[in-house]
Amino acid sequence: MGKKKTSPEDYEVNRNIAAIMKSKNLSVREVASRMNVPYDRVYKTVNCKRTVFAQELVGFSLALGVSVREIFGI
Repeated sequence: MGKKKTSPEDYEVNRNIAAIMKSKNLSVREVASRMNVPYDRVYKTVNCKRTVFAQELVGFSLALGVSVREIFGI
């Protein structure tokens, strides 16, 4: 079985995270520090180079000061 081809919808959460970061003037480095994760993990997430895993959503919501619902755009 091959790798699943991604579609633009696959990265909607990533784009929402990036937009929230921009609206709050938060850098990748700041968010990574708040989450206690490597810089490249946040960088790749906000640049749609990797998908967001469910277990990371709470970390992003706390680091960004928003609810998980807001990350989903709800």
